[in-house]
Amino acid sequence: MEGIIPLEYYSGLFYAIIGFTVLFVLIHSYVYQLEDERNLKVMNSLGWFLLLFTIFYMGLRPVSGRYFGDMVVYDRRFSMYANGVPLFTNKDILFQMYIWIMAQFSTATIFFLSCAFFYVFPLYVSCKRIFRSYWSFAFIILLASMSFWAYGTNGIRNGIATSIFILGISYYTKPSRMWMWIIFSILIHKSMMLPAVAALIPYFIKKPKVFFFGWLAAIPLSIMFGGLWENVFLLLGFDDR
Repeated sequence: MEGIIPLEYYSGLFYAIIGFTVLFVLIHSYVYQLEDERNLKVMNSLGWFLLLFTIFYMGLRPVSGRYFGDMVVYDRRFSMYANGVPLFTNKDILFQMYIWIMAQFSTATIFFLSCAFFYVFPLYVSCKRIFRSYWSFAFIILLASMSFWAYGTNGIRNGIATSIFILGISYYTKPSRMWMWIIFSILIHKSMMLPAVAALIPYFIKKPKVFFFGWLAAIPLSIMFGGLWENVFLLLGFDDR
């Protein structure tokens, strides 16, 4: 899409489209009841369009370190693997294996398109599993969240890992499948260890009030002793990210 859309407008155009989408949903909600079949048909069609649009718009963006942060880093790693550099196994092994495999038979364009797919599609599946007929509302909320675009274009590996983690959480009634996806997310980006521990705690603590007051306490504790907690998590083996 380079040349069609100037790079400096690329992100802004996505925000504008999502902004108009949210406005449309707001206006549409005043016309039809939430559970109205006509409303669901329109919303789900909109959700399908946004799914395909987001994957291709995000996935086919031009390579740029100035406008898309770490994208140029992944492009260089892809080129290294394509030119015969051995697999890096020092961290996030599953994602490194994925880049290496893709570099053996595809182009960087296909690689980044596949990254967009693995970032966006698990969110769609998660919304379908959790919200059923109302999945499109939740999906649009995710697309409109302030971190969505940055996770998909800059923190690509972290974005994919987070989406797969959310996919795992959607299988909360099937623990074996849930933890399979969560482990995959950790192997893609080790920062997922922290939310994985958070997902593990409810197996031992069943009282919602404990979580609520723990969350309240975490805010002042992180402000006052942020460095201390960082060192504690590092000592426990968590990734510094």
